[in-house]
Amino acid sequence: LTAGDLSYEIQKKKSEKAKIINTHSFDYEKYMDLRNTPPNSKYENSVVYIDQNYEENYEFLLSGEQQPVTKDQHWDSINTFLDILSKKLNKKVLIAGHHRRDPKKKINTNYEVIFFQTANLIRNASLVVSHASTCVGLAFLFKKPLVFITSNEIKKSTAIHDLIITNFAKEIGAKPINIDEVENIDPYNLLNYDEKVYKGWIEKFIKSPDSKTKNLWHDFIYLLENEGL
Repeated sequence: LTAGDLSYEIQKKKSEKAKIINTHSFDYEKYMDLRNTPPNSKYENSVVYIDQNYEENYEFLLSGEQQPVTKDQHWDSINTFLDILSKKLNKKVLIAGHHRRDPKKKINTNYEVIFFQTANLIRNASLVVSHASTCVGLAFLFKKPLVFITSNEIKKSTAIHDLIITNFAKEIGAKPINIDEVENIDPYNLLNYDEKVYKGWIEKFIKSPDSKTKNLWHDFIYLLENEGL
C-alpha cells in the first residue's frame, strides 16, 4: 500500500513482483470524514501547536536514543513563541497533545492541551505550528497556513533538525523558524500559503492523482477478495 507519488515510485523500484496498491494516507481518511463538517466554535480561529512529546518520546525510549530536548527548556521556548503568536495575532492557542503522551501528566504550559482531536483542531485552525509531525498532511489537505519550527536545543540533533524538520520546510520552499530567536518576527507573514505548493505536497506524500481509492480499507478488502492477492 502506498500513499502519494513518492512512496509509489520507491516501492516500484524495490520490487518488480510485488502488487502495489496506489492509495492514500490514513490522514486522508480523516480529512474525508471532516471536510464537510461545520466549524467547531471551541477550536475555530486558533493557533494549533502539534505536540511531538520530544522530551520523552516513546520512539526514543525504544531505540535507546537520547531525548533531543530537556523538558523545562523545551516548553519555555514553546510557550514564549506561542505567547508571541497569540498576542500579535489576537488568537487563542490550542495544543494538540501527542497521542502517546499520558493525558494525566501535566505539561509545563498554561495553554489548553487537547488529546485525540488533532484532525479536528487542524480543520478549525487559522495557523498550524509543527516541528515535523506527519499530521502536517492535514494542514495541507485543509489548506491551513503552516509553519515549521526548531529551537537551539533541537538544532543540536542532526537526525531531527537537519534530516527531518529542515527537509519538511524545504518541501514548501521555507526554512524552519528558530523559536529561540524570534524577537522581530511578524506573525502575519505566517498566515499565507501557496496553493500550488500545497497541491504538490499532497500529490507527493498523501494521495497521488493516479490513485482511484475512495475508502482505503473497503478497496483493500475488495482487492483481496477479487484479485486473489
